[in-house]
Order: sequence, then C-alpha cells, then structure tokens
Amino acid sequence: MASASVGKFALLAAVAMAAGCENALAGAWTLGEGETLVIAGASFADSAAAFDLKGRLIPVSSYRKFELGVYVERGLTDSFTLIVKPSFEDVATKGPPGGAYHGFEAMEAGARLRLAQFNDLVFSAQALVKIPAASDKANPALVGATAREIEGRLLAGYSFRAFERAAFADAQIAWTARDGGNPGEARLDLTLGVQATEAVQLLLQSFNLATTGAGNVNYPAQRASKLQASVVYAFAPGWSLQGGGFATVAAQNARRESGAVAAVWRRF
Repeated sequence: MASASVGKFALLAAVAMAAGCENALAGAWTLGEGETLVIAGASFADSAAAFDLKGRLIPVSSYRKFELGVYVERGLTDSFTLIVKPSFEDVATKGPPGGAYHGFEAMEAGARLRLAQFNDLVFSAQALVKIPAASDKANPALVGATAREIEGRLLAGYSFRAFERAAFADAQIAWTARDGGNPGEARLDLTLGVQATEAVQLLLQSFNLATTGAGNVNYPAQRASKLQASVVYAFAPGWSLQGGGFATVAAQNARRESGAVAAVWRRF
C-alpha cells in the first residue's frame, strides 16, 4: 500500500480542482474514516471572444462570472467519502440578448467509492446529483444552468516520485445527463501535481468536455479544452491556500474564457 504521507499529499493536491473552473470535484483518493475536508473557494471568469465551428476565434458579446463555493468531503469509511457542494454566483452577459443573475447557483451532493488499490495506484467511482437554484430558462445568463444533472465518473490516481519530489497523476472520465431536453456531456479531466517544497504544491490541470447538442439551439454541440495552473501553500497544520489561473486553449462552438481561482482549505 502507498505510504500515508504520499497518499495524503495526493488527495490534498488532487482535490484542489474542487475550487477550480470546472466541476471535477476531487481526485481518486478517498478520505480516512472520520476525516473532513472543507474548501471555500472563489473563481472569476470573463470572455469577449468565442471559437466557431472550425475552431477560429470570433468576437462575441462579453460575459463575466463570479462564483463562490464551499466544497465538503467526509470520510464515512476509509473507502467511502461523502461529498456536498453548495455554490453562489454572479453572472452577466451583454446583449442582445443580455441578462444577469445574482444568487445561489446549485447544490451538488454525492459520494466516491474506492474500487481498488494496488500499492500507489488507486481506482474509484463517483456519482453526483446537481439541483439548480435558478429556474428562469428565459434568462440568457442562465442558459444551461437550470437543468438538473446526474453525473457518473470513473477515476484513477497514481502516486510517484519525480526528481526526488512527491508527485501524483490523476485521470477522470465522466458522463453527465441533464433533464429538460438539455444535451449530455462527456468529460476528460487530467491533473499533474508536484510537491515543490515541504509547504508548496504545484498543480497543472486539463479540463476537456464535449456535448452532443441534441438539437437544442440554446445549448448547441460544442467542445472545449481548458488549462489551469495553481499553487497550493500549506501555511499551518491542516490549513492551505490556493491561487491560480485558467484559460480556454482550444474549442469549437464555445466561448474563450480566462480567469482566476483562489481557495482556503481546512482538513481535520
């Protein structure tokens, strides 16, 4: 089995994506029985351009989004972790058509089950449900944000050493089903983390999605790939700070977004 120190590093680093720009909520590792992890995070994104169907950049009406979220994990057993994440957002788009929304975004809840572990390699499965707080489908700022969702996710994580530093790699594939005629969405999320110093972790993440479109003019078929880089600083036992940035690097029929993330972590 992996050592406790390496396993805890990998879990702590992988879960940084909980406060990031995407909804890949955690890595393949589970918390120990009775352990709790709380991440209070914020992200800001804006956009004034989009990728067309051929992946070329075109100008579009501006868009901005600010999100606050509290991500909580609780180890029910060593192999079964409960997850909950309420969130709040402020989003606005310029027209025509334009719109804005300020309020609670959604409540996400679910669990992650460790399926198997072979020394430093771990496999898990995760299921989440998302209940949106907003319901105004006519608001352009809420396109795609009023549907209820069910997501299934398979996760694999590997702890190793790189140049005498603790490191990990995490890969996840997911499928999200939405109600109300909204299209499904496939995701591939990848994370590489390195313990640069005793107190500093470096993270590089790739978030990739593809939707079917399903004939919905308000939610057309699209693909997008985002990169996110961040630094996590452990400033006290059980406490860490995270800061970083992200950007869309390639897409089809999707906005080019860029922004920043910040979070405070507490583990006990």
